[in-house]
Amino acid sequence: MPDISKDVAFYLNLYRQCSTWNTLPEKGGLFDQRWDIMDILNTISAEVETWREKKIADEKSAIEKSQMARGLNGGR
Repeated sequence: MPDISKDVAFYLNLYRQCSTWNTLPEKGGLFDQRWDIMDILNTISAEVETWREKKIADEKSAIEKSQMARGLNGGR
């Protein structure tokens, strides 16, 4: 894993905890949260979703290539 700053590690950990526990970072409702923290968490969430979509597409592509190779090789 690459070296990351303490701030980045903090926000990644906060994102993971909020996602795991299905909670907000601070007490109160959505509008009681600090906008800067919510903005950072929204950015992380968007990047995670982009990564997931790419991973799914890459896996699908690998499966299709494997199926094509088996078809071209007589199913072996």
